[in-house]
Amino acid sequence: MNPIALQTVLLPGVTLDEKLAAARAVGADGVELQVSPEFYAQLPELTRGLARHGLRAAALRVGPTRLIHPEYGERERALVEMRHALAASADLNAAGVVFYGHYASHSVLPDLHPYKSPVELEAELLVTELRATLCDLAYALGANLLLAHADSSTSALLRSPQHAAVIRAKLDNHPHIFVATSTSHLDAEHIDVTQSLATPGLGYFAVTDMNGRLPGQGSRDWQMLGAAIQTSSYEGWLTIEGHSPEGLDALKAAVQVLREALAQKPPD
Repeated sequence: MNPIALQTVLLPGVTLDEKLAAARAVGADGVELQVSPEFYAQLPELTRGLARHGLRAAALRVGPTRLIHPEYGERERALVEMRHALAASADLNAAGVVFYGHYASHSVLPDLHPYKSPVELEAELLVTELRATLCDLAYALGANLLLAHADSSTSALLRSPQHAAVIRAKLDNHPHIFVATSTSHLDAEHIDVTQSLATPGLGYFAVTDMNGRLPGQGSRDWQMLGAAIQTSSYEGWLTIEGHSPEGLDALKAAVQVLREALAQKPPD
């Protein structure tokens, strides 16, 4: 059965230990960790806390990056950030580092038509940045890059799991880069959630109910999604995501919705 995680932003508590205790109390298997300057200072405490509460690090989320920023200095800073996150991911034995190669509603590189469009330039630059340093570093560390797509409101380049899969294919399906998707971005693009499970190289799946609510609070058919997961080849994390802390009862109910959906007998 797929392990279930919660993003730490959803967990009640002030201290890291309180958040980890809450994750355990609601029945989660692990937590997704947001990378920040404070995160690295907490690494020793985090490692001890995960062990104490019987939890795992699902993934580290860097989020938006400037890997294809037009300024060289910004790209270099983004690469340094990714290197640090990959090293921490390896130390925590997490599934990988979730990142957006592009997160802006507009193109960030110029239109050089008839030579190349902005999207073509951005895709080539992203592939080059990944190939030149990050894929080799991920391989050396035994860590994974989890390339996330967004949607039309937040990306002119990667708006579907298939777009991220194309980037992975251009990297010869490198064994340490995978596709990360989320129901919130899929819903925004009106992409069938169950069909997205067939995306080549799918390595991470973040979930919400409709309109960004917790599983079970909206109209998503979780039984159908659970059956689709069981009949797919996806065995990775299901991470409940959100933007604000939730109470223990609501989080426990959300975890239970996923458990029940995954426990049902798949169709013949």
